Amino acid sequence: MAKKPPVDKPLTTGRPPGPGPRPREKLRGRKQVEEDLRKNEWRLRYATESAGLTYVEVDLVRGEARTPANFAAVMGYVPPPEQEEDILAGRRLLLAHVVPEDRERVAAAHEEFLAGTATGKLDYRVLGDDQVERWIETRWSVELAVDGTPLKSFATNLDITDRKRAEEGIRESEERYRHLFDSIDEGFCVLEMICDDDGKPVDWRYLEVNPRFEKTSGMHDVTGKRASELLPEIEALWLERYGNVASTGEPVRFVTEVESLDRWLDIYAFRIGEPDRRKVAVLFNDITERERAEIALRAGEQRLRFVVDSMPGKVVTARTDGVADYFNPQWSEFTGLSLEEIRDGGWTKFLHPDDLAETLRLWQHAIATGEMSLCEHRFRRADGEYRWHLSRTVPMRDAAGNVVLWIGSSTDVHEVKEADHRKDEFLAMLAHELRNPLAPIRNTLEVLRRADETPPSIQPALRTMERQLRHMTRLIDDLLDASRISQGKIGLRKEKVELTSVLHQVAEASRPYYAAAEQALTVTLPPEPVYVDADPVRLAQVFGNLLHNASKFSRRGGRVALSGEHRGHDIVVSVSDSGIGISAALLPRVFDLFTQGDQTLERTHGGLGIGLTLVRRLVELHGGSVQASSEGVDRGSEFVVRLPVLLEEQEAPSPHPAEPAAPEPVAPLARRILVVDDNHDAAETLAMLLEMTGYQTQLAFDGLEAVEAAKSFRPDVILMDLGMPKLNGFEAARQVRQQPWSKGVVLVALSGWGQENDRNRTVEAGFDCHLVKPVEFAALTKLLAELPVGRAEAPRVPVASPR
Repeated sequence: MAKKPPVDKPLTTGRPPGPGPRPREKLRGRKQVEEDLRKNEWRLRYATESAGLTYVEVDLVRGEARTPANFAAVMGYVPPPEQEEDILAGRRLLLAHVVPEDRERVAAAHEEFLAGTATGKLDYRVLGDDQVERWIETRWSVELAVDGTPLKSFATNLDITDRKRAEEGIRESEERYRHLFDSIDEGFCVLEMICDDDGKPVDWRYLEVNPRFEKTSGMHDVTGKRASELLPEIEALWLERYGNVASTGEPVRFVTEVESLDRWLDIYAFRIGEPDRRKVAVLFNDITERERAEIALRAGEQRLRFVVDSMPGKVVTARTDGVADYFNPQWSEFTGLSLEEIRDGGWTKFLHPDDLAETLRLWQHAIATGEMSLCEHRFRRADGEYRWHLSRTVPMRDAAGNVVLWIGSSTDVHEVKEADHRKDEFLAMLAHELRNPLAPIRNTLEVLRRADETPPSIQPALRTMERQLRHMTRLIDDLLDASRISQGKIGLRKEKVELTSVLHQVAEASRPYYAAAEQALTVTLPPEPVYVDADPVRLAQVFGNLLHNASKFSRRGGRVALSGEHRGHDIVVSVSDSGIGISAALLPRVFDLFTQGDQTLERTHGGLGIGLTLVRRLVELHGGSVQASSEGVDRGSEFVVRLPVLLEEQEAPSPHPAEPAAPEPVAPLARRILVVDDNHDAAETLAMLLEMTGYQTQLAFDGLEAVEAAKSFRPDVILMDLGMPKLNGFEAARQVRQQPWSKGVVLVALSGWGQENDRNRTVEAGFDCHLVKPVEFAALTKLLAELPVGRAEAPRVPVASPR
């Protein structure tokens, strides 16, 4: 049974009765206060939790601390329960969670907090138990007794992580902006437009400028100043433009010359913020040099246009894409076409159809590579005649090396071209006429050399005649080579060549005439293989000429040295002699065409002055160089050839290969040979030589006779001249090839005509080989020995013999 609640009794306090609340009223008042206190605590807790705020209340007299329930949510760790009795326990746990960089500051502030000697504020970082770093703002105050003794300290802890991150972001953004602002190459400033009462812009104030602004404008310490203070007078155009940008928000860009600064500026202006702030940002580039260059270029173009319009030659200009945009009036005068008709590709109308493809190819190559173009082609004149022109197109470049314009000029070289053509025809005819009489001489010498009854005393005379014949043949070949090289008509057949082998072979081939002149030839070359990218035949011609010259211009008993050595990426080959030397006056011109030294009776050595010209041009075609030196007359000379060496080294044949063995002669009657030549001496002596070797021969002295003889004789081989009466060799060959029995016949052209077009014509006519007179009989017998017996099934392969 429940106890009855006690009956309230009057309270006695030991104090005399007097006025005041009755005991029941006092109890009711205390409850109301407690209720109000609970409400206030609830409101405080709700407010702090809503704001991310917690607090610490410390009783400095008792040394205990109290924290609300949301402390862990704000601070990231749970406060120790023993702090309610030992305040230092709370301090130790706090400092354990403060990041090391902030711990010293927090410890010092906490000492002040516990001492109750000051109020303050501190921002610091704590690392919670969840390993999340938080920024905390702590503010504290002290409650003092009447006598000033500290009673309580009260601290609020606020999580300001988001605010700190926002501040950090703003700071980083400001730093980036400032870095960009200060480091950009363009001048930059922010202006505040100043307007009158009617809203018309009358001035501006500089709010901000970067270093490039000061460098470009030459104005310093302008921030906060008006433009009117810094510039003598402000152009109304500038005020209007900037004022319009500020009011409308439409950006503007323009190029202008600032006379007060003597500069050209490319300016871009745009508004910052709302219209009422009247702020304009101005970004500008100093383009003074570019503008001056453009002005100079325009002036130069005007001068160029005047010059090319006044020139007698034909001049054209084209854009970088190759489209012609200007022809001077001389083009219209020559072609009879208006400028409009020859622009936009219309210029191809007056180009010879046979020259069009090559011209376009060279032009496209020039555009793609930026290289100069050089071309010979034919243009149709207004009267319909095609005339040869030499056209040269060169690129005009800017300071950076970029092509900005193409300039072409065309020069009428028709007469020169025709003269060159007539010269080539004359030289070819001269070579043919000179070679024809040399053929029977060579054949006769070979007959005499082989004859058993030839007295031994005659042999030196025969050798002398052979040397002179070889020299005459060399002169003819050099003359034709000089003509071809000067016109760029010689092409190299390059391959990987072991140079020392070539040099040894050339030296061995030179031994006979050195021996005849009782001269000493020493050869000193690298022991290891030396590889070059070259035409071996032309290299042999280069060093053969140098060795021949060294012997020719040295006295009997003289000395000549051929040596070579590596120098960097080159091989340097020297031919030095103890001969007559080169005078100081002649030395600079020694490689010029038709240049010779002293031609007095005492120093007549023959020659056309062509050999050294050939040497220089052939060496240059190989990417090398040649130099001549001499200490003077009668003190010898030296010629030094430098050639680039191939970088990749590979196995190669021995530098001293054995000479190939001579082919064994064929058995008698194994070949039936028809010899055809209108030069009776040449035909008869060649037939005599062939019969002495064991061949069966028959003669014919013109083309018609050759065709009839071939029908009855049925030869295995026909050796036929080309230039003959009645029927030339080309037509005779065609008629022979029409016969069914000719499938087994080898046709060999044996002619004084040896140009490239001559060789091409012989192939077209049905010849298998082309030999140039006077042919070495050893080369002919080698060729005959290599031909298959009975050619009915053998393929026809064009062969060209060495000259």
